[in-house]
Amino acid sequence: MQDTNQNNNKKSFNYKLCSQHGDFLNFLCLNEKCRNKTCKQFYCYQCIQELNCSEHHLYDIKNLLQNENLIELKNLIGDDKVQELFQQDKSNQQQVMRKIQKKKQKIKKKQQQQSQIYSWSDLSEKAFKEQQIYLREKEANLQMLLKNIDKLGDNDLSDYNGLEFPNFLQKIKDSISSGVDIEEATLEKLIKYQYIINDEFRSLDTYYYNDTTYFVSEFQLYSEELYRSMEKIEVDLGIQYDWINGRYNSGYNSFKLQGIYLLCKRLLNNDDLFNIKDLRINLANQFLCEHVQRDVCLVLQQEKKFKNLEHLDLNFSDNELKMESILNMIKILQGNENLANLDSLGLDFSRNDIKNTGSKQIQHQFLSSKQYYSNLKQLKLGFGQAQLGNDGALEIVKIITRQQSLDKLENISLNLSYNQINSKGAQKIVKEISGSQFLKNLKNLALNLQGNYILDAGAEGIFEEIFNNKNKKFVKLRSLNLNLASNQISFSGGEEIGNIIQKGQYIELLNTVNLNFSQNQLEDIGAFQIALGIEKSCFAQNLKVIKLNLNNNEISEEGLQDVFNIICHSPNFEFLYGFGVNYAGNQLNEMVQANIMQKLFIHSIFENIYVLNLDMSNCALEKMAILSTVLMLGVSKKFSNLKELGLGFRQCNLDKSTGVEIVYMLVNSQLLNNVQHFSIDFEENQIKFQGAKNMAILLGGSMNRMRMTEIYLNLRKNGIGGQHYQELKTYFRENLMRRGIAKVDVLFDG
Repeated sequence: MQDTNQNNNKKSFNYKLCSQHGDFLNFLCLNEKCRNKTCKQFYCYQCIQELNCSEHHLYDIKNLLQNENLIELKNLIGDDKVQELFQQDKSNQQQVMRKIQKKKQKIKKKQQQQSQIYSWSDLSEKAFKEQQIYLREKEANLQMLLKNIDKLGDNDLSDYNGLEFPNFLQKIKDSISSGVDIEEATLEKLIKYQYIINDEFRSLDTYYYNDTTYFVSEFQLYSEELYRSMEKIEVDLGIQYDWINGRYNSGYNSFKLQGIYLLCKRLLNNDDLFNIKDLRINLANQFLCEHVQRDVCLVLQQEKKFKNLEHLDLNFSDNELKMESILNMIKILQGNENLANLDSLGLDFSRNDIKNTGSKQIQHQFLSSKQYYSNLKQLKLGFGQAQLGNDGALEIVKIITRQQSLDKLENISLNLSYNQINSKGAQKIVKEISGSQFLKNLKNLALNLQGNYILDAGAEGIFEEIFNNKNKKFVKLRSLNLNLASNQISFSGGEEIGNIIQKGQYIELLNTVNLNFSQNQLEDIGAFQIALGIEKSCFAQNLKVIKLNLNNNEISEEGLQDVFNIICHSPNFEFLYGFGVNYAGNQLNEMVQANIMQKLFIHSIFENIYVLNLDMSNCALEKMAILSTVLMLGVSKKFSNLKELGLGFRQCNLDKSTGVEIVYMLVNSQLLNNVQHFSIDFEENQIKFQGAKNMAILLGGSMNRMRMTEIYLNLRKNGIGGQHYQELKTYFRENLMRRGIAKVDVLFDG
C-alpha cells in the first residue's frame, strides 16, 4: 500500500490539493524517521501552521536545489522529475540574478543623470502650469455611487474575471471633476530626483520575513548564488509600535523559542551570507530565555561573515529581561570587532524593568567597555516604558553625549516614552544633547517623550533650547522629529511654542519637521500658532517635509481649516515633497472635510508631492464624505507623482462594502500608479472576513495599478473571527507575494 501511495505522489504531487484545506501541496517532507502513518509527506501552507516542523524536514517543491537531498528526492519522485525541477529552479535563480543586475544598472544610470539636474535656484518657475479642477455638487451621482458599492462587500471577487466590474466610477469622476490636460513645462520634473534614487536603494536585495514558518521553510532553499547576493535581511517576529511612522509592525513566531533558535542556526551555519550589509531582527514580546538572548548576540560575534555589516538593528523590547542579561548583551556587542565597519546601530530594550538604578548600570557598561564601532553615524536607542524618572532618563542620554568614540554621529533616535519624566527632566535631556562636546555633526534628531508629565513650561523649554540655542549647537540640524503626544500641553503652551519656532535664528538648514502633539489640549489657537510659526520661520523655504499630528486636541472645524489654509497656500512651501497631517478625533463635518480636501487636492500650492499621509480617523464623518475624499485624491493630478501614500480610517464606522470600495478607488487610479509604499489603517471598523478577502484580491490582482514594493494594512478589530486568521494570512501572502511585493505587513486580531 505504501509503494502504491508513493507511485501516485510521483505522478501528481505538484498539482494535488490538500484534502483538509483545499490548498496546493507545496511542501515535501524528506525525514526518513517520520515516514509512517502519521506523516503525509506532502503538505500545504496551512498544514505547516498546525505542524510541529521540528519533527520534519520540509522543502518547497518549487525550489529544490539542495544536492544533499537528491537521493531522497529520486526515491520519492524519480530521476526525470528531479532533473526537470533542477533545471527549472536553476532558470528561476538566474532570472532573479538578472533582475538584480538590471536594477543596479538602473540605479547607476540615475546617479549619472542626477549630476545633470538643475540647481534649486533654477527652479524659480513653476514645474507645471496651474491645474484647474473644479468640484461640482452632484448629490444624485454620489447616491448612485453608494448604492453600487453596497454590492461589492457582499460578493466574492475571487471569481471575477475583470470584465464585469461596475463602470460607475468613471461616470462619477466625469460628473465630479473637469479640467484641462496639463502639458509638462519646459523645466524637467527633477526636484525630487534624490528621493527616487534613495527609494530604489531601499528595496534592493531586501529579504523580509514576518513569520518563522516562512523563514524556516524558504530561507534554507535559496541557491548559493542568491545567498551571496543578499545585502539586507529583516526578520520581524514581534509586535512593536513604530513611533517614527506611527503604526504597529506585526510579526508572527509560530515556533516560539524554537523559532528563534532556528533563526540563529540558519544565519550561523550559512557561509554564503558574507555580503550582508543590513541586518534587522525584531524579537519583541517573545519572552526570551537568557541563553536565547545571548545566542542572538553570539551569532554576530562568532561569525566573520558579518564583518561587512553597516546597519544592525536588534529589538529585545517587552521580554522581561533581567539586568544581568541586558548588560551581558551590551558587553558582547561592544567588544565585537566584527562590527568595526558599522555605520548604524539600533538597540531597543523598551518595556523591560530597568528603573533608575538599571539605567546607571547600562550607562556604565556602555562607557567602560571596549568599543570597536567608532565609525557610527546613526544610533537608535529604545528605553520606552522602562520605569525611568528624570535621573534615569538622563543617564541613558549620557550614553550618547559622553562618548568621544561617537563624535561622528549625525543621526540620533531616542525613545523615552511612557516613563516618569517631568518638565524639568525633559529640559535637562535636551540641554544634555545640546551641551555635548562630541555631537558636533548632528544633522537628524528624533526624540520620543510621549506619555510623560511634561507641562507647558517643559515643552516651551525644549523648543527654546533647539530653535534658539545661543551657542548654535543645532545649527547643522536638517531633520527634527519630536514626539510630545499624551502630555499636558495647553493652548497657551502651543501658542508660545509657535512664537518660539517663528523667532528661531540658528536652525536655518532644517528641511524636515515632524511634530507630534497628539492627545494634548492645543485647541484652535495652539494648533494655528504652531502652523503659523513653521510658515514664518527662518527655515520655511528650505522645508521638504512637514508632518503634524494634531490628533484629539479639541480643535474646531474652523481651526482645522485655518491650519490647512496656512500649509496648503503658503508660497514658502511650494517645493515640499512630503506632507502629512493627522487630524483624527477632532470636530469635523462633511462640508468642512470637503473644503479641506479642495484646499489640499485642488487649490494647494504643491506641485511635486512624493509623500502624503492623512489621518481622518474618528472624525464622525459619513461614508459619503470619506468616499468623496478618496475619489478626489484619485483624480488629482497634483499628486500623480506620489511614491508613498498613507491613510488612516480608524473608528470611522466603515462597513465591508465601503472599505473594499476605498481600496479599489485607490489602487485602480491611473494617477496613483507610481505609489510604491502603501499604508492604510482600517482598525476598529466592520470590514469582516469577506471584505478583507476582497481587499487581498484587489491588492494582488490586475486591477491594482500601483507599483507596490511595500504594503501596510491594519485590519484589527474588524469582526474577523480567530477561525479566519490563518486563512486570511495565507490568502494575503499568496496574493501579494505573487505581485513581487517585497514587504507585506497585514495586521489581524489572530
